[in-house]
Amino acid sequence: MIIRNPGRKLIAVVLLLSMAGACTACKKKAKDKRKREILESDTFFESEVGELKFPVDESKKLSYLMVDSVEYLGDMLLVNYTATYELPEEISHSNMPYIPDFDYDAFSSQKTVLFDLHGDPISKGNLHDPKDGELMTCATDKDGNLGFLIRDNNANPELSEYFILIKNNEGEVVKRISLEVPWFKDNRPISKMQFLPDGLITMTEARSGMEMPIYVFDENGKNLGTITPMGRAIMSDIFVQNGKYYILTAPSDFLYSNEISYTINEVDMQTWSLKEGKKTNGIMSTEAVSASEDGLYSTTPNGIDKYDISSGEMKEILNWNQTDVNHNVLSMVKSYPKNENEIFAIAEFFDPENTRSTYYVINLHRAEKNPHAGEKIMYVGGSYISDDFYDFVQRYNADPGTKLRIETIDYAFSETETTIEIAEKSPGGLADKVYLQFLSGNAPDILLGFSGFDQFQYGGFLEDLNPYIDGEDGLDRSLYFDNIFRAMESDGKLYSAPLCFELDGCIVAPDLVDAERNWSFEDLDKVAASLPENVELLPDMKCEEMLAKYLSPDLTDYMDMKKKNVSFSSENMIRLMEEVKKYGKTDEKIKPARWSKSIMGTSGYEGVMGLGIGSTFSIQDVGNLLACGNLAMCDVTVSDFQDYHLYKQVVPGGGKLLGYPSAQKKGILADPVKSISIVESSPYKKEAWSIIKSFFGEESQLETTAFPVSRSAFAKIGQEETDKLARVYEYFLKSRDQKDVIYYPADPNMPEELTEIVESVRFCIHRDDAVMDIIRDESAGYFMGSRTAEDVLKIVDNRARQVVQER
Repeated sequence: MIIRNPGRKLIAVVLLLSMAGACTACKKKAKDKRKREILESDTFFESEVGELKFPVDESKKLSYLMVDSVEYLGDMLLVNYTATYELPEEISHSNMPYIPDFDYDAFSSQKTVLFDLHGDPISKGNLHDPKDGELMTCATDKDGNLGFLIRDNNANPELSEYFILIKNNEGEVVKRISLEVPWFKDNRPISKMQFLPDGLITMTEARSGMEMPIYVFDENGKNLGTITPMGRAIMSDIFVQNGKYYILTAPSDFLYSNEISYTINEVDMQTWSLKEGKKTNGIMSTEAVSASEDGLYSTTPNGIDKYDISSGEMKEILNWNQTDVNHNVLSMVKSYPKNENEIFAIAEFFDPENTRSTYYVINLHRAEKNPHAGEKIMYVGGSYISDDFYDFVQRYNADPGTKLRIETIDYAFSETETTIEIAEKSPGGLADKVYLQFLSGNAPDILLGFSGFDQFQYGGFLEDLNPYIDGEDGLDRSLYFDNIFRAMESDGKLYSAPLCFELDGCIVAPDLVDAERNWSFEDLDKVAASLPENVELLPDMKCEEMLAKYLSPDLTDYMDMKKKNVSFSSENMIRLMEEVKKYGKTDEKIKPARWSKSIMGTSGYEGVMGLGIGSTFSIQDVGNLLACGNLAMCDVTVSDFQDYHLYKQVVPGGGKLLGYPSAQKKGILADPVKSISIVESSPYKKEAWSIIKSFFGEESQLETTAFPVSRSAFAKIGQEETDKLARVYEYFLKSRDQKDVIYYPADPNMPEELTEIVESVRFCIHRDDAVMDIIRDESAGYFMGSRTAEDVLKIVDNRARQVVQER
């Protein structure tokens, strides 16, 4: 999972001084400071990419393949994986829960295999013999031998034995190490073992995100001690810098927090403890962190960074623009630099359609000369750039007929010292950070994903795309949901074109909520007063969260960006705050409201999510509350046809999608999750429009991850998804799989129904994180009862006006 909440606090004085001219009240845009041509001396890495080829039983149909561990050995990979195969239909659809004479074990196997660095298996058969016992995990020792942690299970846990088998690359046992385990009367799910350079062996348990101990053994298996993290969760292997051991940690409760603060802690092997940690910047996902003998590396969609123990920062050692590797395989990568000229990486690409991961091995070698010397550079910047855009970049850059080379930067993962500190100073975070890039002359040519952020809509930063759409080389508006384009306009100008969109609103139980799609707070109050005692109106939601959600349709109605003024002190805003105080909560320990969605692993479910049942841990399971009739409504984001199907069918008798209740009755909102803009200062506007236009073709629109704006693509996807949902439901009824997920029958009228809903949309979500942060901050006193709404809004006006005027 990519972490989306890197909180930052300070800004460098030097940076502020250097930008003083750009950041004064006049807000003059600096000239383009971008490098525009590739030089022969510019760094470039040649690349070889191969797919990891897992040996499987070709006589059976693979249902699921799960990789338990991948160990980089320098010139080989040690991979432990489990392959599960589909049962024969006569077995899977049998009414008998268990068939005694059938060999179920033959349809699941765990293997440990050596691969070369091109992805080909090089070991013969399985390096682990199941007769040895249960394989817990594997690693390599300091001599390059293979270490297998084995549990010899016993019916009495106190008699279960743990030991390590050391084998050579041929699978021959070199040594057996019996472990003096510190735990008793319990079997421990050890998931990670590590051989340290000084001969020590460490082990941790398979409970990611929790405060789990590190068990330490000597090379003969004697338990030397147990390292207790004391409020921290272990997030990486142990690594060495300057002769000392370090490890990456996070707060043990980070799974339930909106903010994650990673630290690097020194491991004290004398006292078996972690020393106080140093905060690390630039780590977005621990799944992309690798520890090697010379330090800690983090890989992002932008490049490869190395942790600097002295500064606490990640310093870039390679940018993916310096390679021709397709970014599509770079969403989750672990990198292992051999030296400054050679880098090896392992990439995992998850395909949600068949719920499987493909693994790639990437070999990078520094080139003597840059093969793209002389090419002009077009820059594309965005937030969480999509796979389909990276696919386009790959094709575009490989086309010998193009005169430009596209270089990308994903601002969500741009964590150099400068960008960190800009984000820290700006209350609004990412959007304001990018805004300052525009002011400093570092704007891209094409901007992705910042629709709804009004600071970009004014001041001449972006081109109005309406003249392009209606021009000679434009688009036929009748072929698209033109109302979605219009919903995104500001004063009749379209600064960001939506490539696809989601729908934001409320799913309601019609027998409990009698309201129109465009409804008001008065309507909401009537519904609340009419509910039976055993039915809740809404899931518990913090007041600040509810305020932000219900203000999103109207936020910029209170802001005049042209005149640099705001006017939140109004009757409508007071009414909104009163409604939020009435139905929201101030309790800090509210369980998060979530839909328990699950995917059954077998291919017959085609990757379709159903409603999960059973244990839901510490959440408000809104799906099951709606299904049981205990909840009248809840807020939803409808990303695609499958979302709409599930949200509607969960409600007994069928749910109904409405907009958020609001003073202006704006109804269901469009949220353009993928949008694209041309930067006004770009020297390549014509080329930029050509790129933008290509994404409105039906082929591209059919590949979108949300609702396409193309009517024909929308209709095709709608029918395909309806047919798929019907197949999955039929399979669900016949399957004897464990029913911990519920699937619902398809509605043949769904495509037409959703088309009508989309055509009714007139407004989109607006965002201004900096202003919204102020509103959240100041409104807390009102919700706690210590301040009046009028007093709060006066302060909001003053603070928000200052933010807007400083832009």
